[in-house]
Amino acid sequence: MHMNKAKIKWDFWSTITVVIMGIFALFLIYPLLSLFISGFQDTETGAFTLSNFTKFFQKKYYYQSMLNSFKVTISVTILAILIGAPIAYFMTCYKIKLKGLVEVLVIISMLSPPFIGAYSWILLAGRSGVITKFFANVFNIELPSIYGFGGILLVFTLKLYPFIYLYVSGALKKIDVSLSEAAEV
Repeated sequence: MHMNKAKIKWDFWSTITVVIMGIFALFLIYPLLSLFISGFQDTETGAFTLSNFTKFFQKKYYYQSMLNSFKVTISVTILAILIGAPIAYFMTCYKIKLKGLVEVLVIISMLSPPFIGAYSWILLAGRSGVITKFFANVFNIELPSIYGFGGILLVFTLKLYPFIYLYVSGALKKIDVSLSEAAEV
């Protein structure tokens, strides 16, 4: 029984692919792997142990921060879906004026770095922000703080719902029109 071995043809693109995979392994996989391994090592002896994890879960400060991260992640995901999916549905299924402009603005909103978005929200709704002062001076209304859990939800949700919008609208655009017409009947 003779097996055919596939020969790799080394051309320009094969070389580029190997170089990119090497860079990927060097700058992403190696640091993550070494961080993972160091989590199981004793800092003084280098021996493998689970004592780092017992220390982590013994202090409420540490594991509470992990729980808060999960709480933010789940809440932002739900809120981003609740905003992005309906907008994608209406923009895909109905004829709306300036639909192209709205889609371009959604894509542009994704291009700004998260730091700039967070700093902008602090400038707008911080303790002495433009919106905060406007509502306080004109309407005598004190807005909720942007610095707590609600502010984190607001900023992350508004930063991440465009991703949901693009994914859902892309999926809805691929649905055959005859299927939706059959569903209406």
